[in-house]
Amino acid sequence: MTIGDLLRQYRINQNKTLQEFAGNIIDRSYYGKVERNIHQISAENLINLLRYNQIDAIEFIETLDPNYENYQSQIQIQRKIMEEAYYQVDKDKLKKVKLMITESKLSEKDKEIQNLIADGLLELLNPDKPNQKIRDEIKKKIFEIPNFNSTKFMLYCNSMRFYSLADNEAIVRKIIEKY
Repeated sequence: MTIGDLLRQYRINQNKTLQEFAGNIIDRSYYGKVERNIHQISAENLINLLRYNQIDAIEFIETLDPNYENYQSQIQIQRKIMEEAYYQVDKDKLKKVKLMITESKLSEKDKEIQNLIADGLLELLNPDKPNQKIRDEIKKKIFEIPNFNSTKFMLYCNSMRFYSLADNEAIVRKIIEKY
């Protein structure tokens, strides 16, 4: 099923015309071509359309991709195991999670983020023998993540001690200004 097919289904279920469903978000004619899979819709317009028509975005995505929920669950399970290992000061368990991540079916980007979290937690468990190379790599990678989302915020908070006081002040100022 395509995005256009699914949007058409929702529109028909809501007994709306193309114009009623598209509202002022996108042109009716363009929207009709999206439904017919002639044109693609931007993520921003799709989200706005879903909100406008009171359609849950997660439900929409899960309908498009039945594996979405399982994929997100896999990420959350890995993070929970990492957190437990960190709080139990179990470095071996953290290393096993890294292997689990590598063997998982996550995208390369998600594997990179999951491994970044694991590396950060492992480094936090080594306060007496800091590995500056790993710390610098973690600091660099955190700010390569676009947008300051919850994952980036969590990574930053867990690795605050890798930054100088002046760096932390500047970062926190930027976060406060933005949010």
